[in-house]
Amino acid sequence: MSRLHWKKLTDTSAQIVSDTHKTLATYQWGQQRRHPFFHPLYSFGANEPLTAFAPWDHRWHKGLWWSWKMINGVVFWENATPNGENEGQSHVVSHAAEELPDGSIRITQRLEMRVVLTKQLFLVEDRTLIARPEAAGFPGGWSLDWHMTTTAVEPCDLTVTPFPEVPWGGYAGLNYRPNRCMGWNETILSSERKQGQNQVHGSCARWAAYAGNIDGNERDSAAEPARAGVAMLDHPSNPRHPSPYYGWSSGADNRGFGFLAASFLMHQPLRLETSQQLTLRYRVIPFDGAIDAPGLDIAWQAWAKQ
Repeated sequence: MSRLHWKKLTDTSAQIVSDTHKTLATYQWGQQRRHPFFHPLYSFGANEPLTAFAPWDHRWHKGLWWSWKMINGVVFWENATPNGENEGQSHVVSHAAEELPDGSIRITQRLEMRVVLTKQLFLVEDRTLIARPEAAGFPGGWSLDWHMTTTAVEPCDLTVTPFPEVPWGGYAGLNYRPNRCMGWNETILSSERKQGQNQVHGSCARWAAYAGNIDGNERDSAAEPARAGVAMLDHPSNPRHPSPYYGWSSGADNRGFGFLAASFLMHQPLRLETSQQLTLRYRVIPFDGAIDAPGLDIAWQAWAKQ
């Protein structure tokens, strides 16, 4: 049986490592960052990461991460001002990790969403992440489950930059910024067989995936480049299922910018009253090769049963 292992690096960072000693992900949750995040993130076969870290065009993009856009008008997405004026931050206030008998790793955390300057508390989140050494129905992949229950400490309006009034608006939720090399010859595909930015962006689906060329494998060629990608699966128990997806690709003509997100608030804001809870679940699958749509259909069916 394959197993994953938890390798502590610091008090606020650790690696997920395979049986073959390959690093699959580094999770970082220190308060010097705006949010906890995974970077670098690898598929089993890739020698280069599938994620970008603090790219020069959006330095607050940190690999694979969760973030709201605005809570009660306070921006939780960017860290764009020197003193954090009108900005929020997600603080991890408790953390535990354990290796499970089935070869998985379970990470449990409590997060507080606070205003940077005043420390005003809006939301408390109980987060469970489970890294699994396989992806059911998807040979050659591993999976990372996100289970988040958020409780409002006071009435909270969760909003985004309005979409479609602003074509690039609507972002908030579970976000993936691909390695810039993947922005050339990329593919974005959804469970509804919509393909490319124009079709996927703003549409609703059970799953969506992003794949592109990956550097560093040293066994590929210009004619047959190595490829890898990341899929996001929306659980049917989620409110507003199937989720709207944010799919963006500027390609080689515009700095190799790619982006994929399960954007829960893309079409409609949400208000949480005091003590009201919101539970969301997603599965992320890093994979090698091109997007296997039938395989991801099977993977989603398996996820839906859990």
